[in-house]
Amino acid sequence: MFTQLPIKKCDPDRNTNEDFKIDFIGIGTSKAGTTWVSEMLDSHPEICMSEPKEVNYFNEQDNYYLIENLNYNKGLNWYKKHFLHGKTGQIIGEFTPKYLSDPKAPLRIKKSFPDVKLIVCLRNPVDRAFSQYIFIRYFKKKEDRSFEEAIQKEPQYIEKGLYFKHLNRYFQYFDKTQIHIIWFDDIKSYPTRVLKDLFVFLGVDETFNPLNTGEKINAARQSRFHQLPELTDIVTRILARFKLSFIIKAIKKTGVHTIIKKANIRKLEYTPMQEQTRIYLKQKFADDIADLEKLLNKDLSHWK
Repeated sequence: MFTQLPIKKCDPDRNTNEDFKIDFIGIGTSKAGTTWVSEMLDSHPEICMSEPKEVNYFNEQDNYYLIENLNYNKGLNWYKKHFLHGKTGQIIGEFTPKYLSDPKAPLRIKKSFPDVKLIVCLRNPVDRAFSQYIFIRYFKKKEDRSFEEAIQKEPQYIEKGLYFKHLNRYFQYFDKTQIHIIWFDDIKSYPTRVLKDLFVFLGVDETFNPLNTGEKINAARQSRFHQLPELTDIVTRILARFKLSFIIKAIKKTGVHTIIKKANIRKLEYTPMQEQTRIYLKQKFADDIADLEKLLNKDLSHWK
C-alpha cells in the first residue's frame, strides 16, 4: 500500500550536548496505555513531559507510512527545545511509542543518554493489533480495508506486537534495572498501584495521586474532524521549534485544549474481531510470546 523510501544515514556522534540530560523515555508500545501513562506523568508536579507527547526523535522511520524520519538529523539541540517549559528541579521525559519497534532507536538512545530510564507498556498483542486498526480506521480515517485484509497486507499490525524481538534489542544496550514494564491489564485493574510503582522507579513522590487516575484515555472513538489532531500537532511542533513550548502548557492549564479534544470525538460502536482471526493472530505471536516469558520471567499464558 505504501512505498518505502531509502533511508539516509546520519552521524550519531554529532548529536552531543553535554548540557542536556533527559531522565526517562517511554518507548512504547502504541495502543497499550501509553497515552494514559503519559497523562498521569504530566500531571505530577515533579515531572516535565515534552511538548508534544511524541517527539519522534530517535526512530528511523514513521512506522505507519514506512517513510524516513528526519528528526534525528537535527541533533540534540532540536530535541532539547521540546522540554524548555520545564521548571527547576523537575525530571524530564517523553513518550514516543514508535521507539520500541524501531531497530535504530535503542543504540541512538544509548549513545545520547546511556543512563536514561525506559518505560514500556505492553498489551496482549492480538488486542493491541485490533485496537490500532480501529484507531487508524475510525479516528485517523486512514484505513478502509477489513481487519483481516489489513493484517495480511500491512506488516506493522503484527510487527509492533513482536515484543520479545523489539525488547531484546534494548536489553542488549541497557541494564534491566533501567527498564520498567507496565502491563495494560494492570492499568485497567490497579491504576493506583501502577502509578505508585512507576513513580518509585522514576524517583519522584510516590504518594502523589492524579485526580483522573481512573479515567479512560484514548479509548476507541471516532473523530469528527480527523485533520484537527494533526493540525494541533503541527502547531505544537512549530511552537517548540521556536522555543515556545511553554505556550502549549499555558493553553492546557486553561482547559481549552481538553474541551476541543472532547468536542472532536464521539463514541464508537464497532464489530468485534472474528474468532478465526483471533486464532490466526495467536499463532502468529506464539513464538514471540514464549520468548518474552523467558526474557521477563513472566507468565503470559493468558495471551496464548
